[in-house]
Amino acid sequence: MNSEVSTDTTKTEWLIYDDGAGGVTPGEPVVEEVPWRVLIVDDDVDVHVVTRFALRNVTYLGRRLKLFHAYTGAEAYTVLRDTPDIALVLLDVVMETADAGLRLARQIRGELNNQSVRVVLRTGHAGQALEQSVIVDYDINDYRTKTELTTQKLFTTVISSLRTYDSLLATERSQQALNASLAKIKDLQLALDQHALVSVTDQEGKIIHVNERFLHTSQYSLEELQGKDHRIINSGYHPKEYFEEMWQNIVQGRTWRGETRNRAKDGTIFWCETTIVPCIGEDGKPYQFVSIRNDITERKQAEEKLKVNEARMRGLLEISPMAVSITRLSDGKRVFINQSFVNMFKVSWEQLVHIDGTQFCQTPGEYQMLYQKVAAGEPVINYHLGLQTQDQQKFWVLASLFLTEHEGEPAILAWFCDVTTLKKD
Repeated sequence: MNSEVSTDTTKTEWLIYDDGAGGVTPGEPVVEEVPWRVLIVDDDVDVHVVTRFALRNVTYLGRRLKLFHAYTGAEAYTVLRDTPDIALVLLDVVMETADAGLRLARQIRGELNNQSVRVVLRTGHAGQALEQSVIVDYDINDYRTKTELTTQKLFTTVISSLRTYDSLLATERSQQALNASLAKIKDLQLALDQHALVSVTDQEGKIIHVNERFLHTSQYSLEELQGKDHRIINSGYHPKEYFEEMWQNIVQGRTWRGETRNRAKDGTIFWCETTIVPCIGEDGKPYQFVSIRNDITERKQAEEKLKVNEARMRGLLEISPMAVSITRLSDGKRVFINQSFVNMFKVSWEQLVHIDGTQFCQTPGEYQMLYQKVAAGEPVINYHLGLQTQDQQKFWVLASLFLTEHEGEPAILAWFCDVTTLKKD
């Protein structure tokens, strides 16, 4: 390695200064941004000096150059290892050994796994030729003899290399962003697959994909489902118009939501809360449909049992010898009255629904007190209450009142047992 700067002008003849070979890209303002890092690797000190001089005013995309220097392949390896964002290496082929530059090129792409940095090989030996495989295998950006590098050609080589490096970084960032997005999508898909039955159909409604949960619940294989439509799991419960309305919505690009009763392969019934989302193409029309189904079979079974129990209870209340009423708290309207209640007050069902309960109480304030107490969550059991019919016939009851629900709304259930005879005795 030459450690002194030579004053012999013959050593710098490899760099010819062309007239008009300016260093600043026309029209590009110089701003203080992160500079492009360029590594000059050569065992000739004069090459470093002249290259620095030639590139002193070069900018690209408003960013200056920051030059790093190495005089052997080993020094260059250390710089590249410790400074991973070097954009360009101007690399001499022959230094401490005849193939020092080539070995460094292999190390850059191999050991350091740096595929972004641009490598331009320079040699002072005009007759030296590289094998084409070297240029291809190690992604050599350019190969020049020092004698053919004019100032303009060096400028062009540097700018084209920086442009390629910048493009590679942009591609790498895009790929990283894409990979991150794909990872998130994969996580979301995993969560969705654990929770829902997912199927995808083409624009004709033919199944092209289903997830494992769909297969498990429907008990069909993928081969049995592909190419079919969802009528394969139709239980026959819904009228034809129900699905016609659904289809008209989704083919027009609107999301559809509803509940569907389905039949598995073995005849088992399962209910789903279904959302169908059209995927819109560039022509503005759906090209496929994504269906997301939540299995609500247990909820529907519970609702059905509740309906049966409510019907059974209502039947028992209807035939109960005690007067029974259910009054909605929000507006004080009676929503249920049994026949014994009608007989007790000697008024028709239609009249009883709209008459204020205080009119049937011998002491109106007492009636309001009881209802307020129950509305606050405190039940009333076997309370002696004086009542009266519309024609002022007085009688006494044991009243029990409880807070309940009617069709999802708070209500008061009242039981009245006539104890007038006992009261007189």
